[in-house]
Amino acid sequence: MSTPSVGRRPIMWFTSSCQFIFGVAVAFTFNYYSFVIVRFFLAMASSGYLVVVFVYVTEYIGIKARTWASIHIHAFFAVGIMVVAFVGYLVRTWWIYQIILSVITLPFVLCCWMLPETPFWLHAQGRYKEVENIIATMEKWNKVSTPCKLSELCPVEE
Repeated sequence: MSTPSVGRRPIMWFTSSCQFIFGVAVAFTFNYYSFVIVRFFLAMASSGYLVVVFVYVTEYIGIKARTWASIHIHAFFAVGIMVVAFVGYLVRTWWIYQIILSVITLPFVLCCWMLPETPFWLHAQGRYKEVENIIATMEKWNKVSTPCKLSELCPVEE
C-alpha cells in the first residue's frame, strides 16, 4: 500500500496562506497570550515555508549550480530581513506594521498555483508525461535543446 504524497506546490501554497492568515491575525490579537499563540503558529508556517521553497528551488537547479542558488536564496532572505527592519523603522505602530508585512505576501499566495510542480516529485509519482512537458518548457526558457527524452533516460516498465 503506497502512502499518499503531496507535492511541493500545494505545501508552498498552504504555508504561504498560513503566513498571510496568521500574520494578519497577530495584528488583531487582544492579549499577550493570544499574541504568543498566533505568533507561534506564524513561526511554524514561516519555518515550513522556508524549507519547502529551498527544496523547490534546489530541485530545479542542476548540481553544478546548487551552491550558487543556495547562496542566493539565503542572500534574498537577508535582504528580506533588512526590508523588515526598514519597514519597522518607518511604521511605528506594531499592528499596522504587522498587517503591512503580511499583505506583502498576498501576491505570492494568489500566484503560487502558476508555478509548476517539481520534476523530481512528478517522476517519483510516476507522472512521466508531465515531467517531459516541464523539461520541454525549461529547454525553451533556457534556449537549449536536448535530443534525449525522459523515457530513454529512465525506462519505465508499463
